[in-house]
Amino acid sequence: MSGNNAACPPQDAALIGLLARYMSGAASNGPLTMWVPQITWQAGTNPSVFAISGYRAFPFGDGAKWNAASVTAFTSLLAAGAHFVAVSAKDDLPAGVAMSAFDQFFTSAGLPTRHDMGNSHYASVTNITGTYYLDVSGSFAPENCGLILAFLAGRTVNDPYASAGSYNTFIQLEGWQAGSQRHNIDYDTYKQTLWNISTFGACPYSEKRATTIFLAPSGWTPQLYQTTCMMPYVGAYAVSQGTPQAWLNTAVVRIPADAPVLPSRYITG
Repeated sequence: MSGNNAACPPQDAALIGLLARYMSGAASNGPLTMWVPQITWQAGTNPSVFAISGYRAFPFGDGAKWNAASVTAFTSLLAAGAHFVAVSAKDDLPAGVAMSAFDQFFTSAGLPTRHDMGNSHYASVTNITGTYYLDVSGSFAPENCGLILAFLAGRTVNDPYASAGSYNTFIQLEGWQAGSQRHNIDYDTYKQTLWNISTFGACPYSEKRATTIFLAPSGWTPQLYQTTCMMPYVGAYAVSQGTPQAWLNTAVVRIPADAPVLPSRYITG
């Protein structure tokens, strides 16, 4: 990304630099950790069903040096279209820890962005809180562009006026920005397979199948629970004991039989 022979296109370097600053400085207690659900495909299932055995931690570093394995894992998952949630809601954070909301960090950085007309994340109809990096409104890549053309950030609470600390932020590389035929084709594929479609591939890491990947501060540790199957977070709490959010498809996920009952603090209302 730097030096006389930098290979990274400048538009991509700008976004990667922003992500690096967020991972290293968003939390008050040091660099973030990525938590990836450990999943195993259940043979013969279609749509694919995955069993989750737990979460694996990928710490990004100690503030002085990046963990190369964690950076590689993160960029690979991002390129494949994985759904990440940056945990910044006060109700989800460890006591005494503060963390910047990613969407505000993103939109205040001065990078070129475009409002997303609507997406299907965390909403019964349409989530209107999304923001894309760059403005790619057509079905073809702009001249002299980089490689990252459909990076989307949005809130896990469908409220553009919500205050920082009352929501978490999701990020995901989509196949193409909304409003184009290319995006619609990707979405049709997603509905048939329940795999996220990115510009460069596809993957089963989706909040809708309880395989959200988390970006969280030190001291935050995810746990599998009954009802939500994954670690709950603001925007993905249960409706009642035994009833997850309507968008969560628990038919395509398996968790250990001894997973604990969902604590009452993770039930809305």
